[in-house]
Amino acid sequence: LTEDEPECSPFQTVDTVCGTADSKFYILRPESDTLTSVNADSFGMSENMPDNTQPFTDAIEYCRSHPDTKLIISPGIYRFTKTNQIVLQGLRNVFIEGEGAEVIFCTP
Repeated sequence: LTEDEPECSPFQTVDTVCGTADSKFYILRPESDTLTSVNADSFGMSENMPDNTQPFTDAIEYCRSHPDTKLIISPGIYRFTKTNQIVLQGLRNVFIEGEGAEVIFCTP
């Protein structure tokens, strides 16, 4: 994540994110063929869970400790009910593949 558009190879994709006060950030996607895949369900994420906050947080912590990871979330509907923040800061060369998963954030 940078404020200046990064240089990349013709095989990489750069996503532009518009922030507050007309700021722009650029996210350079990692090259997916160099990543080690891990499934979110191995951390306990499940459509049957009433709250997937902790399993997803555990998966993100794993990715933070293991750069060059592709986190795969299987298709389905996943609920998040806790008001705890899910912090993605500090991830390096991580690709989160949602595969059409739907995430629902709700609080009481």
